Amino acid sequence: MKPVSHKIVDQGQNVDEFIYEAPSKVKRVLIIGASGYLGSALCLGLRDQHDVVGTYHRNPMRLEGIISVEADALDATDLLNVISKHNPDLVIYCAGITKIAACEKNPDMADAINAKLMGIIFKVLPKPTPLIYISCDHVFGNPHKIDFNKAYSETDEKADSMAKEMDLNHQFFFREADACAPLNTLGESKLKGEKAVLGQPHLTWVIRLPLVYGESLGSPLAPVKSWLRIVQEKIEKEEPVKLVNNQLRSSLYVGDFVRGMKLFLNKLPKSSGIFHITANDALSPYSIALTHIKKLNLNSSLLEGITLDDHLAAFELDYEESKNCPMRSDKFNNLYKFSSQSLADGLKEFHQRLAEGYCGDWL
Repeated sequence: MKPVSHKIVDQGQNVDEFIYEAPSKVKRVLIIGASGYLGSALCLGLRDQHDVVGTYHRNPMRLEGIISVEADALDATDLLNVISKHNPDLVIYCAGITKIAACEKNPDMADAINAKLMGIIFKVLPKPTPLIYISCDHVFGNPHKIDFNKAYSETDEKADSMAKEMDLNHQFFFREADACAPLNTLGESKLKGEKAVLGQPHLTWVIRLPLVYGESLGSPLAPVKSWLRIVQEKIEKEEPVKLVNNQLRSSLYVGDFVRGMKLFLNKLPKSSGIFHITANDALSPYSIALTHIKKLNLNSSLLEGITLDDHLAAFELDYEESKNCPMRSDKFNNLYKFSSQSLADGLKEFHQRLAEGYCGDWL
């Protein structure tokens, strides 16, 4: 394969060119942060098509068909040892602090592991090795597209009506090229991480994800649960749960995330860039959980919808969240002829796997 010229575009600002020969086939994948929810999902989903090496730090991980390696992502020597020994064809960065409150409590650590760590990785990563950075919808933050305060001041039916209107008016969704204006430390640190990755003389990509739901993953001794699974278990224990009902985000079943990443690795883009993987919907966390709980015939009266302001006030959280950050993934879907499942279909597969007790590869 002849080397080709690629452009690194950092949010439409800094442009650099370099010569790079992309791997014709990705055989070995290194997943940094494999003990987390998304990392363990990729380990399970990619192991049949690729040799997978996964790093963990505090949470030991053992999965059949995976090479598990203990490594501190903030230690350059640990990373150098892992990369030198296993010589990956591609690296996927799934580590980081992803909970908003945790980022606010320890902003220095959030900045270090979500952003500054990229500089350490690229110091020890050979230039021919491409990297994928997993990011999130909180990088947008700025709710400039539409104000839903009034829409949600009435009823949940009104919210559902507004969500349907948004589906018909795709201009209300965020796309890859839209400006980012994060409102909290998580969004700020993730955006810094994105820029640090895209500004490197490597072939790199950012994959932004919305609210991901699905079954418990990870190793049997250290299971990792999605937010929706945690809600389900609380309801099963007859514990009341309060979720925000005036924040619109997109959803994504974890199996569709894995399927999308399989396609991505089998046909790597020829230039660095940003991609969204999402169901292209606009739903509140409350409405997602309510649909899930009702389909399982659990006591939905234990689930209460509250406003984002009330949620932040109740937990005395001193930060902001956007009330509107749904995303479109047309760029990814068009390139890979792929479409993530709707919430109804994603939950159907989720529930089937719960009933079967199966945690496999999401064919």
